[in-house]
Amino acid sequence: MTQQFHEHFALEGQRLDTIAFVFFRDAFGYLEILKFNPQYQGRLSLKAGDRVLIPKKSTQELRIKSQNLPPWK
Repeated sequence: MTQQFHEHFALEGQRLDTIAFVFFRDAFGYLEILKFNPQYQGRLSLKAGDRVLIPKKSTQELRIKSQNLPPWK
């Protein structure tokens, strides 16, 4: 089975944790994004136009994540 990705082009100053929150509703998802984009290891922010591959998650994976949130989320 081949891994599918979203292709995201960063805005100036964007960070992997903010991108992860947009795609996964979880800022800690940046670790998963970093696995597929090791060239950004150690960078605090991205440059405009940096290409970031975002692994696609199934709706089931996202649903499980949202079920584990505390009631105030």
